[in-house]
Amino acid sequence: MERTPSIGRDHTASALGAIANAWREHAHLWRSAGRRLRSDVAHGLNAPRCWWRRLRRPRIVTLEGVRLDTHVLPPDTRRRVWAGRYERGESRCVKAAVDPDDVVLECGSGIGFVTTLCALRARRGRVVTYEANAALLPTLHRVFELNGVTVAVRHGVVGPGNGPVEFFVEDHVQSSSVSQRTDGARSVVVMQFDINQVIEEVRPTVLVMDVEGAEGTILPAIEWQRATVQKIVLELHPRILGEERLDRTIRALVEAGFVEDRWLSTRKKKLFRRKAGIA
Repeated sequence: MERTPSIGRDHTASALGAIANAWREHAHLWRSAGRRLRSDVAHGLNAPRCWWRRLRRPRIVTLEGVRLDTHVLPPDTRRRVWAGRYERGESRCVKAAVDPDDVVLECGSGIGFVTTLCALRARRGRVVTYEANAALLPTLHRVFELNGVTVAVRHGVVGPGNGPVEFFVEDHVQSSSVSQRTDGARSVVVMQFDINQVIEEVRPTVLVMDVEGAEGTILPAIEWQRATVQKIVLELHPRILGEERLDRTIRALVEAGFVEDRWLSTRKKKLFRRKAGIA
């Protein structure tokens, strides 16, 4: 006599299949949640070391695996490095986004901390970075030397079109921008390089951007149907952009097929991944 399959067994198999499909579909979300948890736990465990650093004020500090010479850093940045708070959200996104074979295009090098973190992770790829503030270039090269990384540094900004543009250097040098933010900002002229031509030349798989509000002009200008970018680590500046430009900037990424990683992203520090099969 034939035995009929158990209804309960069928339901169990169906449920297990649904769970497996859900895991595969959302695997990147589970991985992101794990990374966020590990980052938060590590930051908590590191608190005593940070307090000790603030008391001792050592010259060389290692943060997220990157060695920094605090003697060449701006005072406010130096204090945040000693406290272990410098670019915490952005470094978490970079570690999730950059793989060994990636080609990274960074817009806005700052002191070179995030640049170096990218270079340490993209060992078989390469990193190209743009920085408009000439005063930061010696700091960049010092950080690269300390960490034994090679990065292509280009002096200037990226944007829609080529040519000279006005750049405003602030007392807090890392707040310098193509937009004047304070009355005391010093105006200089730097070269702007067309973002689409830069992407065509570099062919990046990862775009890292911290440009003090200029993201509202740069990202909507990118010809995404031709761009090779698959992941974006972005610092947003809502106070500079305003609600309308902020919405337009995010909408440009969504329309290009990018999805925000909500586990790792914060209000200002964002990680976007492009949907499979696009570009």
